[in-house]
Amino acid sequence: MPLAIANHVFGLARRSADMTRDDTRVRHIAGEIERYIGLHPDAADSVEGIRRWWLPATIEEASVQCVERALEGLITAGVLTWRALPDGKILYAKRSQGNGQHRDLP
Repeated sequence: MPLAIANHVFGLARRSADMTRDDTRVRHIAGEIERYIGLHPDAADSVEGIRRWWLPATIEEASVQCVERALEGLITAGVLTWRALPDGKILYAKRSQGNGQHRDLP
């Protein structure tokens, strides 16, 4: 196999492994966020606040991108909702269980 093709195939395999590792990390982060809102159902915070305060120290080094992907998944699943503040910052919080409507965040 020519070197260029081998490098391309190896690069694809490495990217695939990295994506699988990232997917596992994102699922783990989503689980920790769910755990946190289970304990603190009135909590609301930004991505950076969630990284800093909601996640255990063992995954404190989680990238903003992984946390954002976890939040997107939880929003899609109906677990979380979000609200844009006047300054443009986004707050994430537990979605109310009532009539399926998003709850008003403070």
